[in-house]
Amino acid sequence: MLFCLRGLTDRAAWSDRLLRTMFWSLNIGLALMVFVSLVPAGIYQPGQHYPGVWFARSPEVITRN
Repeated sequence: MLFCLRGLTDRAAWSDRLLRTMFWSLNIGLALMVFVSLVPAGIYQPGQHYPGVWFARSPEVITRN
């Protein structure tokens, strides 16, 4: 959306350096959200499949502290 807005407005109104910084910040933030929230749960789940695969995918395993 950022690049679409840039294309709809005057090019002189945008700073390329700021745009590049914002682009990489958004992408790094998205990658951190994936690695901080999904990867630990994905590592924990395979060890919890002993009662059955249904148990490893249940909310009790995912929300356990």
